[in-house]
Amino acid sequence: MRNKLVGTALVVFGLVNAVPSLAAVNPVAVPVDYVDDDLTGSGMELRENGVKQAQRRHAVRLRLLSDNDRVALLRIVDDIPAVVGECIPECADDPAMAALSIQLIRALYEGTTLTVELITARSTLPPELVLSKLEQLDASGLVRLSPKSNRHDTHWVLPTAMLRACGDDVLDRLYYAFTQALNRS
Repeated sequence: MRNKLVGTALVVFGLVNAVPSLAAVNPVAVPVDYVDDDLTGSGMELRENGVKQAQRRHAVRLRLLSDNDRVALLRIVDDIPAVVGECIPECADDPAMAALSIQLIRALYEGTTLTVELITARSTLPPELVLSKLEQLDASGLVRLSPKSNRHDTHWVLPTAMLRACGDDVLDRLYYAFTQALNRS
Protein backbone atom coordinates (compact mmCIF):
# COMPACT_ATOMS: atom_id res chain seq x y z
CA MET A 1 0.00 0.00 0.00
CA ARG A 2 2.83 2.30 0.87
CA ASN A 3 4.51 1.72 -2.47
CA LYS A 4 1.29 2.65 -4.31
CA LEU A 5 0.97 5.86 -2.26
CA VAL A 6 4.59 6.84 -2.95
CA GLY A 7 4.17 6.03 -6.65
CA THR A 8 1.00 8.16 -6.88
CA ALA A 9 2.75 11.06 -5.14
CA LEU A 10 5.67 10.84 -7.57
CA VAL A 11 3.32 10.88 -10.57
CA VAL A 12 1.37 13.87 -9.19
CA PHE A 13 4.52 15.83 -8.40
CA GLY A 14 5.94 14.96 -11.81
CA LEU A 15 2.80 16.25 -13.55
CA VAL A 16 2.84 19.46 -11.53
CA ASN A 17 6.40 20.16 -12.61
CA ALA A 18 5.78 19.17 -16.23
CA VAL A 19 2.74 21.42 -16.76
CA PRO A 20 3.58 25.03 -17.70
CA SER A 21 2.38 27.80 -15.45
CA LEU A 22 -0.80 29.74 -16.21
CA ALA A 23 1.25 32.85 -17.01
CA ALA A 24 3.10 30.93 -19.71
CA VAL A 25 -0.14 29.63 -21.26
CA ASN A 26 -2.23 32.82 -21.03
CA PRO A 27 -0.24 35.83 -19.83
CA VAL A 28 -3.26 38.15 -19.88
CA ALA A 29 -5.31 36.06 -17.48
CA VAL A 30 -2.66 35.85 -14.74
CA PRO A 31 -1.22 39.27 -13.92
CA VAL A 32 1.72 38.22 -11.72
CA ASP A 33 3.51 34.88 -11.59
CA TYR A 34 6.95 34.93 -10.02
CA VAL A 35 7.14 31.16 -9.56
CA ASP A 36 8.75 30.38 -12.93
CA ASP A 37 10.59 33.69 -13.31
CA ASP A 38 14.13 33.96 -11.98
CA LEU A 39 13.90 37.76 -12.41
CA THR A 40 17.06 37.84 -14.52
CA GLY A 41 17.71 41.33 -15.84
CA SER A 42 14.94 42.93 -13.79
CA GLY A 43 17.25 44.43 -11.21
CA MET A 44 15.75 42.30 -8.47
CA GLU A 45 18.32 39.49 -8.54
CA LEU A 46 20.71 39.61 -5.66
CA ARG A 47 24.46 39.44 -5.65
CA GLU A 48 26.85 39.22 -2.77
CA ASN A 49 27.39 43.01 -2.65
CA GLY A 50 23.82 44.21 -3.08
CA VAL A 51 20.99 44.58 -5.55
CA LYS A 52 21.92 45.06 -9.18
CA GLN A 53 20.08 47.95 -10.79
CA ALA A 54 18.86 47.22 -14.29
CA GLN A 55 19.82 49.72 -17.01
CA ARG A 56 22.09 51.65 -14.67
CA ARG A 57 25.40 51.07 -16.35
CA HIS A 58 27.88 53.91 -16.47
CA ALA A 59 29.18 54.82 -19.88
CA VAL A 60 32.88 54.20 -20.14
CA ARG A 61 33.35 56.94 -22.69
CA LEU A 62 31.32 58.93 -25.15
CA ARG A 63 31.42 57.24 -28.51
CA LEU A 64 31.36 59.63 -31.41
CA LEU A 65 30.73 58.09 -34.77
CA SER A 66 32.33 60.54 -37.11
CA ASP A 67 34.60 63.55 -37.35
CA ASN A 68 31.50 65.68 -38.01
CA ASP A 69 30.15 64.73 -34.57
CA ARG A 70 33.46 65.69 -32.98
CA VAL A 71 33.48 69.01 -34.82
CA ALA A 72 29.90 69.71 -33.71
CA LEU A 73 30.83 69.11 -30.05
CA LEU A 74 33.93 71.28 -30.30
CA ARG A 75 31.86 74.03 -31.90
CA ILE A 76 29.45 73.91 -28.94
CA VAL A 77 32.32 74.01 -26.45
CA ASP A 78 33.76 76.99 -28.29
CA ASP A 79 30.38 78.75 -28.17
CA ILE A 80 29.92 78.36 -24.39
CA PRO A 81 31.02 81.96 -23.61
CA ALA A 82 28.55 83.25 -26.24
CA VAL A 83 25.72 81.19 -24.71
CA VAL A 84 26.61 82.50 -21.25
CA GLY A 85 26.64 86.03 -22.71
CA GLU A 86 23.18 85.56 -24.20
CA CYS A 87 21.72 84.23 -20.95
CA ILE A 88 23.56 86.64 -18.66
CA PRO A 89 23.69 90.06 -20.34
CA GLU A 90 26.50 91.24 -18.03
CA CYS A 91 28.77 88.61 -19.66
CA ALA A 92 28.15 89.61 -23.26
CA ASP A 93 31.44 90.14 -25.13
CA ASP A 94 33.43 89.52 -21.94
CA PRO A 95 35.05 86.06 -21.78
CA ALA A 96 36.54 86.73 -18.33
CA MET A 97 33.11 87.53 -16.91
CA ALA A 98 31.69 84.41 -18.61
CA ALA A 99 34.44 82.26 -17.06
CA LEU A 100 33.68 83.67 -13.61
CA SER A 101 29.96 83.15 -14.11
CA ILE A 102 30.54 79.52 -15.04
CA GLN A 103 32.54 79.05 -11.84
CA LEU A 104 29.75 80.66 -9.81
CA ILE A 105 27.05 78.54 -11.48
CA ARG A 106 29.10 75.42 -10.85
CA ALA A 107 29.47 76.29 -7.17
CA LEU A 108 25.77 77.01 -6.97
CA TYR A 109 24.87 73.53 -8.21
CA GLU A 110 27.55 71.86 -6.09
CA GLY A 111 26.22 73.65 -3.04
CA THR A 112 29.64 74.99 -2.08
CA THR A 113 30.56 78.45 -0.89
CA LEU A 114 33.22 80.39 -2.74
CA THR A 115 35.75 82.97 -1.82
CA VAL A 116 37.43 85.45 -4.14
CA GLU A 117 40.69 83.57 -3.59
CA LEU A 118 39.17 80.22 -4.61
CA ILE A 119 37.60 81.73 -7.73
CA THR A 120 40.94 83.29 -8.62
CA ALA A 121 42.68 79.93 -8.26
CA ARG A 122 40.07 78.14 -10.38
CA SER A 123 39.90 80.72 -13.15
CA THR A 124 43.64 81.58 -13.35
CA LEU A 125 42.76 85.25 -13.80
CA PRO A 126 44.55 88.05 -11.92
CA PRO A 127 43.03 88.73 -8.48
CA GLU A 128 42.36 92.41 -9.28
CA LEU A 129 40.41 91.46 -12.42
CA VAL A 130 38.43 88.80 -10.54
CA LEU A 131 37.51 91.25 -7.79
CA SER A 132 36.44 93.96 -10.27
CA LYS A 133 34.31 91.48 -12.26
CA LEU A 134 32.70 90.19 -9.08
CA GLU A 135 31.93 93.75 -8.02
CA GLN A 136 30.19 94.26 -11.39
CA LEU A 137 28.16 91.07 -10.82
CA ASP A 138 27.37 92.32 -7.31
CA ALA A 139 26.12 95.63 -8.70
CA SER A 140 23.86 93.79 -11.17
CA GLY A 141 22.38 91.61 -8.40
CA LEU A 142 23.70 88.24 -9.59
CA VAL A 143 25.94 87.70 -6.56
CA ARG A 144 26.41 89.15 -3.11
CA LEU A 145 29.99 90.00 -2.25
CA SER A 146 30.62 90.14 1.46
CA PRO A 147 33.10 92.59 2.94
CA LYS A 148 36.44 91.15 3.98
CA SER A 149 36.11 89.31 7.24
CA ASN A 150 38.60 90.18 9.95
CA ARG A 151 39.02 86.62 11.10
CA HIS A 152 40.10 84.95 7.83
CA ASP A 153 40.77 87.98 5.62
CA THR A 154 38.55 86.60 2.83
CA HIS A 155 35.72 87.84 0.61
CA TRP A 156 32.76 85.46 0.45
CA VAL A 157 30.83 85.30 -2.81
CA LEU A 158 27.19 84.30 -2.53
CA PRO A 159 25.21 83.57 -5.72
CA THR A 160 21.62 84.86 -5.78
CA ALA A 161 18.37 83.40 -7.08
CA MET A 162 18.73 85.54 -10.19
CA LEU A 163 22.05 83.81 -11.00
CA ARG A 164 20.33 80.44 -10.40
CA ALA A 165 17.68 81.30 -13.00
CA CYS A 166 20.34 82.43 -15.48
CA GLY A 167 22.38 79.28 -14.74
CA ASP A 168 19.35 77.08 -15.37
CA ASP A 169 18.88 78.81 -18.71
CA VAL A 170 22.57 78.37 -19.65
CA LEU A 171 22.56 74.68 -18.78
CA ASP A 172 19.26 74.02 -20.55
CA ARG A 173 20.58 75.61 -23.72
CA LEU A 174 23.89 73.74 -23.54
CA TYR A 175 22.16 70.42 -22.86
CA TYR A 176 19.81 70.99 -25.79
CA ALA A 177 22.74 71.88 -28.07
CA PHE A 178 24.65 68.75 -27.02
CA THR A 179 21.67 66.46 -27.56
CA GLN A 180 20.96 68.03 -30.93
CA ALA A 181 24.58 67.60 -32.00
CA LEU A 182 24.68 63.95 -30.94
CA ASN A 183 21.21 62.91 -32.15
CA ARG A 184 21.26 64.47 -35.60
CA SER A 185 22.66 61.33 -37.21
